[in-house]
Amino acid sequence: MALVRTHTAHVDGLPLEADGVGGDPSPWTAQGVFLSMELAAHRRLHRPLSDCTIAIQGVGHVGAAGILSAKADIFAPCALGGVIDEVAAGKLRAKVVCGAANNQLATTADGDRLAERDILYAPDYVVNAGGIINVAAEYLGWPQADSNARVEATADRLADVFTHAETHGVAPHTAADQLARQRIANASLDAPDELAVAA
Repeated sequence: MALVRTHTAHVDGLPLEADGVGGDPSPWTAQGVFLSMELAAHRRLHRPLSDCTIAIQGVGHVGAAGILSAKADIFAPCALGGVIDEVAAGKLRAKVVCGAANNQLATTADGDRLAERDILYAPDYVVNAGGIINVAAEYLGWPQADSNARVEATADRLADVFTHAETHGVAPHTAADQLARQRIANASLDAPDELAVAA
């Protein structure tokens, strides 16, 4: 990324500078996923994460065979998107899906399939936001403490998603989308009216 920066200023995720935010965003993604996984384990399995078996999808071809049907408490998709499709949703033995990959559901119907099987899905864009939070902190000039606090709040945001899902009788992926739309709408209401400002 540093090499790309020599050609354009529109690059973030740069090496960490003294007293600044930046560097490899993956540790922040991992922190958010870990905190979310802890919450999901308590919420669905009623035990600490240290007492759970986790099947991690993302170790390449070697680990690919049988991972969906592995006897595990938690399935963690951490590689390609779309891994939860109709077949996978029917084969999963885990009771929780929580991982770092983007776009884990092949379709929204697959999130409903997980819910029908009483498999708790932790929506990926809630769980894995730590990395982009750290990049945003770099871009917007937030202090590292602010970035850290936002990443640490990942489990709180996920808890809100699960509570919304239960309260409104929808699957967690639908709840996450509904809450995201509400936040965007609220932010739009708080923004100054560009036409009024121009006038």
